[in-house]
Parts: sequence; structure tokens; C-alpha cells
Amino acid sequence: MTRIVRLARSLSDLQTIVARLKGKGAHLAATEQPVDTSTEEVAGNAECIQSLLPR
Repeated sequence: MTRIVRLARSLSDLQTIVARLKGKGAHLAATEQPVDTSTEEVAGNAECIQSLLPR
């Protein structure tokens, strides 16, 4: 996907989606934003991800 705002409107929604993907052995990556949940560095940085969502 290009941007996470196309997938989730809140950090809570995004966390639920990421958990479901991980449960299926998949990860989330955005091509236009520094989000890739296959790495713990970005996956654990809620502040960074929150800043990318709409307010």
C-alpha cells in the first residue's frame, strides 16, 4: 500500500490490522511512508506511526 491512512483511521485500528496480519505470517509496508512492520524498529514506534495517521 502507499500510505497507512488508506488502511486505518486510528492507531488502535492499525494495531488490530497489524496483529491480524502477523497472525497470518504477513507484514505491512507502505511505499510512500517509513512503515514496515517486518522490522521491530518501526513496528514498535507507535509515536512515529501515530504521526502518519489523520488527526
